[in-house]
Amino acid sequence: MWPAVLQSVTDRFVSRALDEPTRLPVEPFTIELVELAKAVWLPHNTPTPAAVPSGSSARDPVVEGAIAGRVASPEALVGDPPASPSLEPLSSLPLPTSVSTISSASPESTSTEPGRSRYAFTEFMQAFVTPHEGILRAQQVYDPIVAMLQFLEQHGECPSLVVIAPERDHEAGELYPVRQALLRVTLKDHTFHVIDFALKILKETYRDYRPLIPKVLVAAIGHDLGKAPAFRTATVYTMGDHTAASAVQVQKCFQGRDISWLNEAINAIVAHHRGSNNALDVLLKQADERARQYELSQQEGGLSVQPFEQWCQIPELLQVVSLRVNVVKRSNTWEAVSYKDVVYIVPDVLLDAARQLAKKKGVVELGLIRADDREPMLRRLVGSLRTQHFLGEDVGEGYYGRFYHLVMAKRANTKRLYLIPVKKDAFGDVHTQFEGRKEGLLSLITDVRHVR
Repeated sequence: MWPAVLQSVTDRFVSRALDEPTRLPVEPFTIELVELAKAVWLPHNTPTPAAVPSGSSARDPVVEGAIAGRVASPEALVGDPPASPSLEPLSSLPLPTSVSTISSASPESTSTEPGRSRYAFTEFMQAFVTPHEGILRAQQVYDPIVAMLQFLEQHGECPSLVVIAPERDHEAGELYPVRQALLRVTLKDHTFHVIDFALKILKETYRDYRPLIPKVLVAAIGHDLGKAPAFRTATVYTMGDHTAASAVQVQKCFQGRDISWLNEAINAIVAHHRGSNNALDVLLKQADERARQYELSQQEGGLSVQPFEQWCQIPELLQVVSLRVNVVKRSNTWEAVSYKDVVYIVPDVLLDAARQLAKKKGVVELGLIRADDREPMLRRLVGSLRTQHFLGEDVGEGYYGRFYHLVMAKRANTKRLYLIPVKKDAFGDVHTQFEGRKEGLLSLITDVRHVR
């Protein structure tokens, strides 16, 4: 999978020096609806019986947290429990990097069609609803949650990525490089994984988490209901992004009920693929991301999910970047240039190096695939450089670079670029070779001045 992923992502992030760091738009793509209907979702959009037949490949009922494993240590718990059933502000919510322990499973078939779901209605009830029936009934959400699960049981045998008008769906574009693998995961199975991770993160974040369980369950169960083909073809409105369609379906299940926190759960559903500082939005997005990484690790032999700090070793990352320092490409462009004791790197070059390192180590890291994660991942990488005192100069908290003027000999104008400054000696002994590579355009640089 990784060669195709790397090529696709590299094509979308062409490494070049830009005047301003910008997000690249998602590339639209089209798929013939007739072909999709015949080959992908219609054969798999039939209800699954509640009881798992004898000899089925579905595993035994899973207790809550079995998939999620350990996400954060007990020390990550916040000090004071919330006074009411609402999530703490983002500042008090630790943001675990990635799953450290995930249960193993046999790799799935290489077919791009989804198989039968591993989890049926009974597994959802046993793992997530029955253990919390008391608090769900107390908050008057037991029946709506069961209704949501019944909808999922009826329509959840479709792929977990949108296949009808995918060009209109944000996530379908973001995950296009790994689309073929994720099409093999059913909506039901993906939802099960997200619920499992969401509750695990909740319990390891809050001491008094029980009042929050109903709200988290509603957000996790309902977050992708709008992907159901039968629902998406019902009206023109539901042909848009699946998050809006999901919110509509959740509102239908809660029709006639006055639940104080329902709007917060619905807002989290709408925002779980976008940037947000709301604590529930962040929790749901993290759970969804970890579920995707888990699914990819199970489907693609040899791939694994590891904590960011474990696989992304900065010296190894800089070794990959070192091959591009002071190298002029055929288009007369460059990706990293040294001047005095500092190497100035085009941001997307650092990202591409991280992708190569992840590929080499067989690691699944969605932050290197999705366009929306470009800047957060760059901040994370530069944060690691800062921690190890490898930055040539500080770029400021929350930033991953700064603007510089490159002064060229025999040229009156200067070029303004957004670059990441890294100490030359952070590259190890190979940095002694950098100056000898300079030729042409790079040999004309007489000064690098940061823009104040």
